[in-house]
Amino acid sequence: MAKVSGYKKNININEIMAKGLSPIDNRENLMHRITDKDTYLPNGVLHYDLDKGFKEFVTNTLSVTIDGKVVPVFMLNIQKWGEFTQTWEFVNEDKTIDMPFITIVRHPDTKPGTNSNLLYNIPGNKTYVYSEVPTWDGVRKGVTLYKIPHPTPIDIFYDVRIFSKTQTDLNSFNRITSKVFRSLEAYTNVNGHYIPILLENTSDESQIGDTEQRKFYVQLYEFTLQGFLLDPEDFIVIDAINRIKIST
Repeated sequence: MAKVSGYKKNININEIMAKGLSPIDNRENLMHRITDKDTYLPNGVLHYDLDKGFKEFVTNTLSVTIDGKVVPVFMLNIQKWGEFTQTWEFVNEDKTIDMPFITIVRHPDTKPGTNSNLLYNIPGNKTYVYSEVPTWDGVRKGVTLYKIPHPTPIDIFYDVRIFSKTQTDLNSFNRITSKVFRSLEAYTNVNGHYIPILLENTSDESQIGDTEQRKFYVQLYEFTLQGFLLDPEDFIVIDAINRIKIST
């Protein structure tokens, strides 16, 4: 059996811990990213946060560099996309966008979530204890409860298109996308929460039929973000147990 080359045979644990990268530190850092600063509650997640997280995923994880330049990414809604397709002409010299470039169009409707980890929940708006924090004011010893509702799972759909004058540019983006989604799904970080993204379908929308017009290629990628909503307005903080210390 052939040996795999390029792997590390020896890992210096002391060196890793000297840099502050011990397993315990990493676990605590992860919890700090999930928890809102200065509170014992998690970071909220709303539609805006999910849209921002998806754009960052396309911009960073699916980043493409062609001819030494990073391909720009633009996010549009359905209305802006309709205006774009009717009026856009790809001229350069700082007047409009030159190719290649990438657009993201979010579908306005959202569907009930299909993430199996979030599907099962007790009916109603029941809240659950997220953390218990001991308190002491010099006289009374107690516990403050931080409670949150079960996250509401939703699916959001995005169309990602790459516009290019050459098939080679499309191949570059396809190569990166295929590698990222070789395990069928990828993840984006939204306020410290890791949200799965699925690549549902790809298709071709190239405009190369009319020889009188400039030819260009358009490749469409359809994604589903299996997100959830966690509204900070639904968080509850209550004082649960108080004990008074009496000295005799």
